Amino acid sequence: NSKVENLLDYVESQGTKVYKIYNAEGLLNKVFEHTGFITPLEGAKAMYISTIVGAEITNNSTAPMFIISADKETDYYMLLREFYLWYSYKMNLAGFDFETQEIFKKYMAQKRNPGMGKMNYEDMANLKEALARDSEANEFVMEYVRNKEGGANVIKKMQDGGANI
Repeated sequence: NSKVENLLDYVESQGTKVYKIYNAEGLLNKVFEHTGFITPLEGAKAMYISTIVGAEITNNSTAPMFIISADKETDYYMLLREFYLWYSYKMNLAGFDFETQEIFKKYMAQKRNPGMGKMNYEDMANLKEALARDSEANEFVMEYVRNKEGGANVIKKMQDGGANI
């Protein structure tokens, strides 16, 4: 898919490494990560990820990266969502530091979030920022789809002779 490749080429041109690996989902699930944009990781997660993709660790941390599956077609809309998160990270928006991302991943993994009562104010505020970025990424993709499909529907109606513009 040329759209996918163009987006990944752009990401790499901006200094973020893109890794295409086999069984990406399975390997990433082991450390509660997912395909797409991976924020800088620390400690054991950094060691694991660096081992599976060959990334360097600097100051106990990996650089931000994209990891996508080499054995499955990449969904453009999923990638667009991940691109939005990457761009937000590049713009230094809040919610992407390692600790906040770990809290966010735990929060999202739980059906009910009993750990909220044990969080301090700073952690809750950081989680709010991470949730905001996630929600914004979803809205970005939804807006793209609305605009793309809306335009396509108008063109189809025009071609069918039924558009009243």
